[in-house]
Amino acid sequence: MKIINLISGPRNLSTALMYSFSKRPDTKVIDEPFYAHYLSTNKIDHPGREETLNSMSSDIEEIISDIYSRKDCEILFLKNMAHHHQQMNLEFLDNMTNLFLVRNPKQLIASFAQVIDSPKMQDIGLEKSWELFNMIQNQNPLVLDSAEILKDPKKLLMSLCDKFQIKFYDQMLS
Repeated sequence: MKIINLISGPRNLSTALMYSFSKRPDTKVIDEPFYAHYLSTNKIDHPGREETLNSMSSDIEEIISDIYSRKDCEILFLKNMAHHHQQMNLEFLDNMTNLFLVRNPKQLIASFAQVIDSPKMQDIGLEKSWELFNMIQNQNPLVLDSAEILKDPKKLLMSLCDKFQIKFYDQMLS
């Protein structure tokens, strides 16, 4: 199984990219599998905190084991927030195809401030993205500017599929 690990900050069109991959017949997606772990290891007041902690595992070893034990798909697409990669051994990233989704920081912060009161640097994941990129740069991970998604979605998705050595499906656009 190929695991594509999207590492993003909030408000970067990561959900749109995840939905594109969810339309593939050979792919399953997991939306922010490390979110409960992040919430359980930080005293942060996030919307839906208690609901998330009650509905998702916060045990990082269990989460990673569940990811690698999947047998129900050829491709597993993980949508992760960079800042959720905290207080965990990150060696598992070595066995994934990693993609960084970035956005102009001015636009990112302005957008994020509309949904979170008093956002902090930690909340937007820029520093953590940089740290993760440096940690796995020997893999030559892809880095994608979210503005490119809006310019020509078909061209971008075809290029991503080519780089991931997987087939492009037209339904990824719907």
